[in-house]
Amino acid sequence: MQMTRSAEGSRWRVAIVAIPYLWLIAFLLVPFGLILKISLSDQARARPPYLPQFDWNDGFAGLGTFLRGLDLENFITLGSDLLYGRSYLQSVQIAAIGTVLVLLVAYPLAYGLTRAPIRWRGFLFTLVILPFWTSFLVRIYAWMTILKPNGFLDMGGQLVGLSPGTLALLNTNWAVLIGIVYSYLPFMVLPLYTTLDKIDDSFSEAARDLGASTAKCFTSITIPLSLPGVMAGSLLVFIPMVGEFVIPELLGGTGSAMIGKTLWTEFFNNQDWPLSAAIAIGMLVILFIPIVLLRRVQVAAAMSEAGSGGAGQRHFSWVSRISVSLGLLFIYVPILLVIAFSFNNSRLVTLWGGFSFKWYGTLFQNVQLLDSAWLSFKLACLSATIATVLGVLAALALVRIRMFFGKDLFHFLVMVPIIMPGMIIGLAFLLFFVAIGVPRGFYTLLLSHATFGMCFVAVIVQARLVSFDRSLEEAACDLGSSSLQTFRFVTLPLIFPSVLSGWALAFVLSLDDLIISRSDDRT
Repeated sequence: MQMTRSAEGSRWRVAIVAIPYLWLIAFLLVPFGLILKISLSDQARARPPYLPQFDWNDGFAGLGTFLRGLDLENFITLGSDLLYGRSYLQSVQIAAIGTVLVLLVAYPLAYGLTRAPIRWRGFLFTLVILPFWTSFLVRIYAWMTILKPNGFLDMGGQLVGLSPGTLALLNTNWAVLIGIVYSYLPFMVLPLYTTLDKIDDSFSEAARDLGASTAKCFTSITIPLSLPGVMAGSLLVFIPMVGEFVIPELLGGTGSAMIGKTLWTEFFNNQDWPLSAAIAIGMLVILFIPIVLLRRVQVAAAMSEAGSGGAGQRHFSWVSRISVSLGLLFIYVPILLVIAFSFNNSRLVTLWGGFSFKWYGTLFQNVQLLDSAWLSFKLACLSATIATVLGVLAALALVRIRMFFGKDLFHFLVMVPIIMPGMIIGLAFLLFFVAIGVPRGFYTLLLSHATFGMCFVAVIVQARLVSFDRSLEEAACDLGSSSLQTFRFVTLPLIFPSVLSGWALAFVLSLDDLIISRSDDRT
């Protein structure tokens, strides 16, 4: 009986690891390997437009010809053409400045949240994260209406005596930075809040008893103890910022030359796939050190035994109240403006023409738009479901199975879609499906969305499994339950809230995705 149960458990462990591992190798590792191969190829008037291409029928002789055809010409072009150097430099510069600005906005907000009364803390934190679940394009469009000439910001400047156009920031780097800060704020707030909430208040109380001022306690105790959260949040936002495409495209206009936009231009406009792949590889080289640092910070955070300072009542000072209020104002004003002016009778966003529902009537009469919405909804439901199954298995493999071959690689593959710029992920999927000859459409989108969605589900479920009390599972096994029965009737019901949260996040990410969907749907 014991041998049978042991053999059953062994089979389940193999399945738990193998299914998500093989999926990530097939749909993530292989596509990234293909990017590397194409970066060493040459542009050609063919389909796909690059050479050399390997033919299995040619055997070892064909393999030798294929390898001799690879070269570093595209990387030499990147190093010798100042256009690409300036693009990389501008991307790193804007990402660095954006990271500092996000930190300056997020730190007082996160600190204020940890000072709030316990009964309000969860609600306020939800308000901060909630816009992340709304449409990314709607949020960027909201800032376009605020920053454009004669937009809300410019009109406000005119009311205080500034000349028209003085505060029209659209199509400038300032607009890009504002959009970046707004879009990446939740990614910085989350690790900061987690770290600040765990700081034991007894340190500050002891310092105040010895005569230290509140400001001295903050600079000498709170800030040093929160540095792991600062480091994690900064890396978490800097890495995807470098490859940002949508925000520079919509808010920066033609003057923006970040590397994500340059990659898009080379791939889709110039049809130079090898050079585009080399640009992506160059971006990964730049991000290699930040990615390694983020991995080390995460490992250190997981191994640390931080105190639980967040359980007690804290003083919600006027400084904390103002920090939270200003943070929420920054987050919600653009969204509320879009909502309000959706009922505007006038076509002009900044001119109120009276309350009206006519635009909603126009919306529901647009058959093409409704069909697209239904397709997006169906894609999001299916991809989120697949992502949830794979993500739960991946979380179980990472938490419950201590050692297996290639676990570090598996963990890295799980983290890649979360931290990697979306432009590179989309390019990898597109090149992969082109290489294997699969027509782009609904099913390639389904596979792509399920792949990056499963990684978000895995992280959420993994966090729940780490703190999971296994005594109930052990009791079920002692009473004769099989591994599958224990998981179905004990483990799954207890982790179901996190599973449901993971599904909802994967659903929203799929519904709101632009880069991967645009990449997968183009040739």
